[in-house]
Amino acid sequence: MVDAGPDQVADEGAVVSFAGAFSDPDAGDTHTVAWDFGDGSSPLVGGSEGGLTPTHVYADDGVYTVTLTVTDDEGAVGSDTLVVTVRNVAPTVDVGPDQTADAGEVVYFSGVFTDPGTLDAHTIAWDFGDEATVSGTLTPMHTYANSGTYTVTLTVTDDDGGVGSDSARIRVQPIFKKLAIEHATIHWWEYQGDRAAFTLIGRIELPDGYTSAGLSRDLTLSLRIGAGSVSQTISLRQIGRGLWCFHRESGPPAAGLDLRQAIVVWYGRGAGRSAQFVLQGTFTMPGVNAGTRPAEATVGLQLPLAEDRVPWISNERHLVFHTYHHLWWYHAR
Repeated sequence: MVDAGPDQVADEGAVVSFAGAFSDPDAGDTHTVAWDFGDGSSPLVGGSEGGLTPTHVYADDGVYTVTLTVTDDEGAVGSDTLVVTVRNVAPTVDVGPDQTADAGEVVYFSGVFTDPGTLDAHTIAWDFGDEATVSGTLTPMHTYANSGTYTVTLTVTDDDGGVGSDSARIRVQPIFKKLAIEHATIHWWEYQGDRAAFTLIGRIELPDGYTSAGLSRDLTLSLRIGAGSVSQTISLRQIGRGLWCFHRESGPPAAGLDLRQAIVVWYGRGAGRSAQFVLQGTFTMPGVNAGTRPAEATVGLQLPLAEDRVPWISNERHLVFHTYHHLWWYHAR
């Protein structure tokens, strides 16, 4: 007599344990035990020792008939069946980290998912939160035309209707309508030294719908030369209508970027949309000096809005300098 055990219910991808039993009135017989798990996998065949308690993993949901067959050494066969009901499990999805980007910049996504139902087929869908969607890929790219905070959602649906999803926040910074560097100089203190004094003169114009009245006065300047980069955030003071200033005299030069003077003059009565600026200070970038080539730099400027509901206004400009001994200079044509 053979007993395959009770019917079972399990999730796809989970380990299912079986416990069969049999009896034979002929105590001297030897026996072969075979399990057919009903899912097309090869039957598991072994001796009676240990062969009655196998485990199995079902790769897809469904209802499977499991058959335990015991054969003695004289060819007599006994068998029993049980039913395993395997439930579908929805995919587990990871959309990736939150990101920050500038308006008009390409944002790259890389989602992943897992599904214990290894035989399932899947449909992949992205909603970028700005009415744009795409499907069929885990690594899409998207460009946000307008600033704001967007919720991007990756949804994966398996062929049995199981749905998994995950979301991330994308903060899209408005960019200056215009950021023009009109004049720039970098004067290295020694030809092989990495300390330099700089001056940047230029103009900014805010994007449509923004004025200086909506800005905080925390200005961030960043510089990149070759593999080196430095940045600093300063707090400007408003000392007159349309005039924002920062000035620091005392103290030795700080490591990295050390802004000593900043002037921003907004045009127009009341709140302005365009301004002239002058930024002066020093910086150090280990391994970067007057002999660094190419003599090029990327200048980034950021001004946050007074309320954090909308991200920062930012932009970058790439400058190609003329050189003479310790001096680099740039002038817009």
